[in-house]
Amino acid sequence: MLFVVSIVLLIGFIVQNLWNSIVSPVFSLPALTLAQATGLFILAKILTGGLFHPAGGFWRHRRHWRDNFKNRWKERWDNMTPEEKEKLKQMYWGKCGYFRERQERMYRTEKEEQL
Repeated sequence: MLFVVSIVLLIGFIVQNLWNSIVSPVFSLPALTLAQATGLFILAKILTGGLFHPAGGFWRHRRHWRDNFKNRWKERWDNMTPEEKEKLKQMYWGKCGYFRERQERMYRTEKEEQL
């Protein structure tokens, strides 16, 4: 327990020195005390990664959601007929804007390889 407290205070000291030497002069903000810097570190840790789980917090749930989304679409794609796949491609190509030409080139290359 003493080790964890000392590590948190050390990191708070580093945050304090970085803030007071970089952020305060550049943005004309007030200097931080050690308690404020430690609180800022703990708040940032909670918001970005969780306190007790290294990959916890928001990012773990986002990664889980992304994987589920990809798996659901892969399963749908695998169960589609070629006509349904073509219809879906055409529907989304009209909405992709910047990537439309790239996707069309890739699709043409894919069609040529099949011939």
